[in-house]
Amino acid sequence: IDLYSAIEGDNKIEEKMKQNISEAKYIAERLGLSNGETITFSNVFETSGQTQEKGDWYLTLNRYRIKMECIVSREEKNYIMNVRYGIIDYYDWEANGDYSKFLINFSSTLLKEMSKAGMARNYTNYGEIYFMEIW
Repeated sequence: IDLYSAIEGDNKIEEKMKQNISEAKYIAERLGLSNGETITFSNVFETSGQTQEKGDWYLTLNRYRIKMECIVSREEKNYIMNVRYGIIDYYDWEANGDYSKFLINFSSTLLKEMSKAGMARNYTNYGEIYFMEIW
């Protein structure tokens, strides 16, 4: 997926990314880097986010996982953080609920069973962006 479009099109995705960046900056400052030193860190556990409850990104992603890797260096009084930020959604046909609001009336249980039988398949939505933060 085009993650820049997702961030622009859904304020909950943007809010979650800003929260993740703020947390990464907090961690970077607490690492006690010396001038000229560089360190890499990433989120140990995949955190999750959720889209707005309507709109295109709800239908595409809804609940998703976030992966983030940061390379942080200290130059004089400034921190420079290169970020690789990605979201991923494994659509796995959960066995509850139905999809009648999406034009066709069918249950997710049916889709899950079709997937198990090889008549349907799971799919993955993934998007990744790279950017730099200086503070």
